[in-house]
Amino acid sequence: MSRYMETAKDLRREVESLLSSIEALTDKPRDTWEGILGVKLGHIVNLSIRCSPRGVQGTVRKNIVEEATRSVYNVHMTKEVDERTGRDYNKIHITAKD
Repeated sequence: MSRYMETAKDLRREVESLLSSIEALTDKPRDTWEGILGVKLGHIVNLSIRCSPRGVQGTVRKNIVEEATRSVYNVHMTKEVDERTGRDYNKIHITAKD
C-alpha cells in the first residue's frame, strides 16, 4: 500500500476520533471542548497535507497548520525519528493558547 494511503487511514481515524469527541463533549461548556477539538482539527489538517502523493516540506506543513489554527492554538515543530523506518522527520505539535 502506498504511503499516502497509509496517511489517509490516519486521517480517517482522526476524523472518527473528532466525531466521537463531539458526541462525548456536547454537554460541557465550549471552552472545555474547544481545546480538545481544535488540536484534533490541527492534526486533521496536517494529515490532509501529508496525503499528497508529492511530499510537502515540513515547514510548509507547519505553516499551513499554524495559519489554520492561529487564533486559538500554538504550533511548533521538532525533529523526531520514525521508529518504524529509522528516518528523521519533522513532527508538528499543537497546543491550546493560554
